[in-house]
Amino acid sequence: MDQTGKFYSENLRNKQKTEFDNHLTKDIYSEEHNLLRIMIDTIPDRIVAKDINGQFIICNKAMARYLGKENPEDIIGKNIIDFRPFEISKKILDDEKVFLKSGESQLVYEEYKEDSSGKREWSMIKKVPFYDIHKNLIGIVSVGRDITDRKITEIEIRRKNEQLRESNAEKDKLFSIIGHDLRSSFTNFLGLTQIMTEELYTLSYPDIKKIAESMRTSANNLYDLLGNLLEWAKIQRGMEEPDPKHIKLSKEVSDCVKLIAAPAGIKDVSIIINIPEDIEVFTDTNMFDTIIRNLVSNAIKFTPGGGKITISALYVSNDNVEITISDTGIGMNSVQINKLFRINEQENRKGTDGEPSTGLGLILCKEIVGKLGGNINVESVVGEGTVFCVHLPAGK
Repeated sequence: MDQTGKFYSENLRNKQKTEFDNHLTKDIYSEEHNLLRIMIDTIPDRIVAKDINGQFIICNKAMARYLGKENPEDIIGKNIIDFRPFEISKKILDDEKVFLKSGESQLVYEEYKEDSSGKREWSMIKKVPFYDIHKNLIGIVSVGRDITDRKITEIEIRRKNEQLRESNAEKDKLFSIIGHDLRSSFTNFLGLTQIMTEELYTLSYPDIKKIAESMRTSANNLYDLLGNLLEWAKIQRGMEEPDPKHIKLSKEVSDCVKLIAAPAGIKDVSIIINIPEDIEVFTDTNMFDTIIRNLVSNAIKFTPGGGKITISALYVSNDNVEITISDTGIGMNSVQINKLFRINEQENRKGTDGEPSTGLGLILCKEIVGKLGGNINVESVVGEGTVFCVHLPAGK
């Protein structure tokens, strides 16, 4: 073969080798690209890359589904504004701009969203800047991980801890009542019986009558306190469930007030019942009596001599009755009102004649009213009196 033939032959071989190398390179690149595509689509985390203008340039299937699309190609070239509300999208883009300018190595935060069906979802988002081979900033890579299960667990743990704190506070309050208030009442009662036993023959009739009245008051306080403690304990243990019946409200309230009216007579506090005869409630009789007994007894304690307590009721609707117990007592300020119905926030303030008060009765009322499907609220002005409103299911 002459020199010219050799030249062309060698040139042809070089050309074929170059073409083979190019095909091989393309095949390797294509294979690597396919492997990378499979990898990012297999990863459950949401992976996306954006250019410096916020346009998506890479997106895996998990991120596409998160944005409401099945195909990642439907995401490429678009912006977060195309998929999320404007206010949320704008904040995301603004935060990314600040992050890219800051020079920080990564941005980590939690994201929360709730769809129209009420489904909640939390994500942990990590973002890092990425650069070309010349180290020029060209965009941002974001990886989002679903942490919903973890967040729900954290919320449940916080809820359980709060319940535990409340339970411990309730136990502390119960032990405080048993250790202090119950003992004090018994000490007073026993002291009076000791005087009667040791000095009976030296006492005049007025003295004996006065001691007997004090003993009766102490006995009534003890009875109410023990009753509330037992009722509260049963409710806490889930032993007390309502057995509702149709009740004529006026008669039930009148019968209940008769049993607890003695302290009002001693203090010269009048009790007025202003309830129409036709009003009925559908409720548990024993639980209802506990509510009335505690609210009226509380009003008696904090109403001075010559004051007035009014019990009234009306139909708010066909299925709701409002019962109000108002007094002309010493009233409460906003701080005291906010502490009502909270077992760990009681002041134990005494009544106008020094009557003991644990606050347990009002807490018991709130729990019972809730069990009966109603609600209770209070309004009060210092020096003018207090109004408790109880809403219960009507008996219509």
